[in-house]
Amino acid sequence: MMMIRPHSYSFVYSASDQQAMRRDIELAGELGVAGIVFGALTAEGEIDTTLLEQVIDWKGELKLTFHRAIESAKDIEAAYKTLRIYGEKIDQVLTSGGTASAANSIPRLKSWISDSLANPDSFEILVGSGVTDHNIAELHAALHNSQYHVGSGARRESRFDEQLDAERIKRIKHVIEA
Repeated sequence: MMMIRPHSYSFVYSASDQQAMRRDIELAGELGVAGIVFGALTAEGEIDTTLLEQVIDWKGELKLTFHRAIESAKDIEAAYKTLRIYGEKIDQVLTSGGTASAANSIPRLKSWISDSLANPDSFEILVGSGVTDHNIAELHAALHNSQYHVGSGARRESRFDEQLDAERIKRIKHVIEA
């Protein structure tokens, strides 16, 4: 998966940003990337459906994960409902459920995972943010999800400037596969 994000200071994109995104998506397809990770909001804090529809068109057969831009929406439940409209065209939604750590959003994540499972033609919930070898057992026991996004929680000292920690990854994998 390749991140499509021309800057990191917001999820609102100008016309020139959108042109860069289109070029990046085209390049991803040319290079044989499996999919893209994307998310965009309007200046009002709603899902940018105009840009989302363009990205869906541009991506062709590439898989699409809508990323944590949903956490920055002014109304996360409304944003989720908007994404559900595009459910068959989005493969995953990467989300913490609206808090800094997924462990603090278990009720919302449970609801969204249940909704996703009840609608098999829709996207999957990819639980992310704050997922570590220390809390994966609690998360997995509560959510029974099939996929988790692990960032710094898979690294030594939970720092992105450190190497991956094979033992932490093995512990996380063991819990999910048990």
